[in-house]
Amino acid sequence: MAQTTGDSDTAPLGIKILCALTGLAALFGVLTSFGIVATPSAGAALGFMFFGFFVATLVVVYGLWILEPWGWTWGMVLLVVDLGADLLAQSLFGIVLSGFFIVYLWSKRSLYGRA
Repeated sequence: MAQTTGDSDTAPLGIKILCALTGLAALFGVLTSFGIVATPSAGAALGFMFFGFFVATLVVVYGLWILEPWGWTWGMVLLVVDLGADLLAQSLFGIVLSGFFIVYLWSKRSLYGRA
């Protein structure tokens, strides 16, 4: 487990909420990717790619929940990728939400042994 600066090795409520929301979205993505895989031709390749991404997201969520340094690093990577996708899609809600999560996770970096 990562060393924390507080008295507890438990993730704060905000991290747990971030993990719960991201985990639910990733579980939905895994299920959706099965539907994409079932479609003929190029859909299968795209579905497998999405499946891998969402499974990796679930692993990162686990790392964030248990306060592992690699969870924070990969969480930031996934959030920045998500922000980029929101910018390309011109999703104002997605941009604001991703930006908020990036700022929040950055503010909690000391829990993950980041200075």
